[in-house]
Amino acid sequence: MPRYVERIWAGDLYVCREYFSLKARGKKVSRGALENPTSELQKKINLKRKREKLKYMIHTNFREGDMWLGLTYKDKVTEETAQREIRNFFRRLKRQRKKAGAEPVKYIYCTHRKQNKIHHHVILNIQDMTPNEIKAVWGNGRVNITPLEDQAGEEGYSRLAEYMTKEADEDEEGLEAYKQIWIGSRNLEQPKVEVVEYEDAKRHGYIKIPNGYKEVRISVSNYPQMGIYRHYVLAIKIHGNDTRGRPRKKAS
Repeated sequence: MPRYVERIWAGDLYVCREYFSLKARGKKVSRGALENPTSELQKKINLKRKREKLKYMIHTNFREGDMWLGLTYKDKVTEETAQREIRNFFRRLKRQRKKAGAEPVKYIYCTHRKQNKIHHHVILNIQDMTPNEIKAVWGNGRVNITPLEDQAGEEGYSRLAEYMTKEADEDEEGLEAYKQIWIGSRNLEQPKVEVVEYEDAKRHGYIKIPNGYKEVRISVSNYPQMGIYRHYVLAIKIHGNDTRGRPRKKAS
């Protein structure tokens, strides 16, 4: 079974993981050969990967102090109306920020449906607007604002990613309904991802923590078939600017 090493740079986060694959990279394999007989397990693995992707996107595009919003509706709305209103919110916000000469708006959002009431969770790359200003742009109900905290340590924004996608766990009809469990603006930057064969990675020292980073966690598992990586390294930048070009707070 082919063995690979994947390296990910997401903002100030660095991840290196070793894993096995059912097929060699660049080679086609029939779909039947890749199907997992335990479909429920595969759905959970797919959800885990989507949450990991969300975590890396947050680290790549947002920083400590950016806004995490909860947007509610004062009246009951349909799914179609809710999606229209959240899109209009972003349009109004983009126009206002452009007029003010601010940097382009970036966002990630998800929609929750609790007791037949719809609300949205949104991450914005904005730090200089007041709650009243955001509420005026929203115009549909209450606005709850929480600044993003620096969560580069431990598992980064894993808990936030899990919270934003928690409805995928609670869906009674199965996870297939959540092929797109979060939505981001088109101008989001992608984390840098590099995949090489294990022997090449070992020869070039890729499995080691790169200079300028400090170790957060290193773990080894023998259950890659369960979606758990055999060798996993997590590290963060020690100081300086992260890949988003924004200064990171230095330790006092």
